[in-house]
Amino acid sequence: MLFSIYPTDPPDVRAAVVDQARRLASEPTLFTSLHIPEADALEEFLDELASLHRDIGATFWADVSPATLERFGLGVDDLDDLAAKGVMGLRIDYGFDTSDIARIAATGLSIALNASTVTAEELDRCAEFDVTGWHNYYPRPETGLSVEHFLNQTSLFRERGLPVLAFIPGEVTQRAPLHRGLPTLEAQRHVNAWVNWMRLQRLAPGIDVVCAEGTVRDEHLEWIERFQDTGELTLPLSELAPGARYLLDQPWCLRAEQSDISQRLEGTRGRALDDHLPHGPQRRVGALQMDGPAWKRYAGEVHLMTTVRPVDPDQFCIGQVASPYVDVVPELRGRDCVRFVQWPSV
Repeated sequence: MLFSIYPTDPPDVRAAVVDQARRLASEPTLFTSLHIPEADALEEFLDELASLHRDIGATFWADVSPATLERFGLGVDDLDDLAAKGVMGLRIDYGFDTSDIARIAATGLSIALNASTVTAEELDRCAEFDVTGWHNYYPRPETGLSVEHFLNQTSLFRERGLPVLAFIPGEVTQRAPLHRGLPTLEAQRHVNAWVNWMRLQRLAPGIDVVCAEGTVRDEHLEWIERFQDTGELTLPLSELAPGARYLLDQPWCLRAEQSDISQRLEGTRGRALDDHLPHGPQRRVGALQMDGPAWKRYAGEVHLMTTVRPVDPDQFCIGQVASPYVDVVPELRGRDCVRFVQWPSV
């Protein structure tokens, strides 16, 4: 996961972003924009980037326009000053043609194209360059990408063996001008970072995800790190029967077989509970349901519900995935390894 730092960010936000980025990489790569209309003192901001590059080895992808280069007195084949400040690649969009891209590439800087808008023909014209796709983010609500458009555009790069990055909103601070989140996908505008990150991994496995603004909650970053390090997918529980606390003691593998109703936890058969939670009006998505004694040799097996079903009188609800994270449940696949945690933490 990558993070973003902007000239319009307050100093404390910039410092928090750098601290969180360094949790994932001692020499982090950060995204920045050098053509924000509201930005002042860009020269001083570039000096700050240069300090981060010198002090901690940070490097930067910079969103630029021809006006940006003009403001700094730079031409497309004279970008040594940006490179010296740690800028390792430019995300270029409107205003640059293929000849400009060739001249930029000749300077040694990497090239990123707008993955949300580029056409196959435009991408093919850049086939000789080392190109990366960076999707847009969308400050104005109701203008973010649909899932269908996102997948279509992402496939243009994947079919050519090119990497793609997409943005999710920050959680601790949100950026001007509207402070309403900066997602690539409109459906992710007001959703937490863990669900958003996991959803993008399922939509486009291996995609690089970038926090578009500020930082994410510490526990969400921890869960992302855990998934990257171990493959374990964290599921926070807001309800858990006292006798079912053993579920917190270890990761659990889901059975390989896919069902339209639930995912089954391997190794749970044969367990008994000291007490049972009462039945609710239905078995909800994200409910942990245990087979009772009437299920004979299946007794004790735990099912994680992926659909809403009527109550089964011989099955007991022993837990529930917390509502902010229920949208992870439909993304589960057979053989996934899940780690249950208490939420909120106690």
